[in-house]
Amino acid sequence: MIFDCREVQVAGKGGEIDAVGVEWTEARKVVEGVLDWFAKGFFMIGLLAVAIAVVAGLVAGERGFVPAAALAAVMLGIGLGTIRTSANMAGKRRRVLFHADGSISSSEDGRWTTGWADIRNIESVQLHQRKSDEELPYTHGVRMISRRGRVLHFARNLAPDDAASLAVVLSEVLESVKHPQVMTSIGDGPVTVW
Repeated sequence: MIFDCREVQVAGKGGEIDAVGVEWTEARKVVEGVLDWFAKGFFMIGLLAVAIAVVAGLVAGERGFVPAAALAAVMLGIGLGTIRTSANMAGKRRRVLFHADGSISSSEDGRWTTGWADIRNIESVQLHQRKSDEELPYTHGVRMISRRGRVLHFARNLAPDDAASLAVVLSEVLESVKHPQVMTSIGDGPVTVW
């Protein structure tokens, strides 16, 4: 999966910004797992066909080698295509928005009872341990912690680095909502007032 994370703004009817937030992609673990399983199967059949091609070439010459080599090439090609499809697959789009009225909403959970003013920390967290090196690397998620200690998990199925990136972008967006910049002009140019 190709991870994508970006800041989004939602404008109201009058053109003013009603909400800002972050949109990201999460892995489709089941689909990627099935594609991985198929890729391994096609590679196994392809390698078996290579072995058959060598034996057939020794026993029957060109007549036996060509069909088995063609089968090997097709199976190995399908295996490589399956791996490429899995690696370039678009992830599932998710979104968290911080609204001007103080509420938080997400694409899966709708409006939350916790407001963005109560959020104290956003962090990446390891949700499970990989059992083998062949297992998909989506072990992390992101959570928000409120000032009363409530933990809100809202992102899963991310690689460790992607989870850290999402936590940083969300923290920056939340900080910009809590402490908005004010622009004014002094002399000839604009100035940001904090």
